[in-house]
Amino acid sequence: MNDISISVVSHNDCDNVRILLQNLTEHTKGISYHVYVVDNGEPDYSTASVLKNEFIDNENITFLTCKNNGFGAGHNSVMNLIDSEYHAIINPDIRIETNVLPELTEYLKNHPETALVTPQIRNADGSEQFLPRRTPNFRYLVLGRLSEKVKAFQKYRDEYTMRGIDCSSPVKIEFCTGCFMVTKTAFFKGVGGFDDKYFMYFEDVDLTERMQEFGNTMLIHDSYVIHDWHGGSRGNKQLMKIHIKSMFRYFLDRPRVRRQLKKKLAKKAGTKV
Repeated sequence: MNDISISVVSHNDCDNVRILLQNLTEHTKGISYHVYVVDNGEPDYSTASVLKNEFIDNENITFLTCKNNGFGAGHNSVMNLIDSEYHAIINPDIRIETNVLPELTEYLKNHPETALVTPQIRNADGSEQFLPRRTPNFRYLVLGRLSEKVKAFQKYRDEYTMRGIDCSSPVKIEFCTGCFMVTKTAFFKGVGGFDDKYFMYFEDVDLTERMQEFGNTMLIHDSYVIHDWHGGSRGNKQLMKIHIKSMFRYFLDRPRVRRQLKKKLAKKAGTKV
């Protein structure tokens, strides 16, 4: 059994995956790990076909291919393959400069009340990338998105991302970004992984909420990674449509998810709902 398994889903993202695999090899020390690169860039599967030869001697990496059923479905495809204590979900456009995975697994080991963690996410210039950390609502999503043009709405974006709140110590959050998150493998399997009804977007906040069955979801600010993020849905009509569809699915489905979570927590506590 490895200490940690890592899943990376690539859709025609060979160059980024190559750099990430090199980063993981260089900066994952003191723990055993195995990376599953899931290529859903059908029909060419360019990431797997190219990198499989480049990393042929690395026994810590497995390349897989699957149909493009979305981000969550890609990560879920490794569920029956992983046999590890912890599991990490990492975007191809992540850059790793420190021993971040051992740091986060150590936190989970020392804090059994914690179910899911995410590190500080930084831009390439080293500045903090303020991603969502609170439960989404229409005010955050609509008015916050307009904050670049209407300064009066900046307060909603700041509230959504918890900007201005001291996060220098580990802090409980409601939304762990899907670009980099770590949990216990048993917890990931226990909730059935991502809800693959979400093709892209909102699957990470949905998973965060369902993970709360097992404990807190935390931001560990002392650990960090670089995210080469470009906000794909902002300039792409097709991605924008997917984003909006996922948003409405999330808001329609959230009451059911919360009811189920409430029942599970009550059952664990031995109380009635």
